[in-house]
Amino acid sequence: MKTGVLNVDILVDDQPVWEPLEEALGKDACKEFMYMGKTALGEIWVFLYKHRITRKYLNLDGRGNAYRFAENGEYYPISFLDAIKHVFNDWKT
Repeated sequence: MKTGVLNVDILVDDQPVWEPLEEALGKDACKEFMYMGKTALGEIWVFLYKHRITRKYLNLDGRGNAYRFAENGEYYPISFLDAIKHVFNDWKT
């Protein structure tokens, strides 16, 4: 059974969509991320945010669900906690 969703089309918007990140982390945390675009997984839009220091992505849909991009080109749903660990695990302050 396939658990990932294949998608290679990333759309870059003229107008960034910050609401999913703001709801997940708060408005102040958004300044640490860059909006990179969005990708469609079926009827769901996943918004792609790249952390300015760790350079790792936090991918969130409009409901706050997190996704991980795999080397095989698929996005996999993951827990929000696992997504945060992915972004900040190697960060040294």
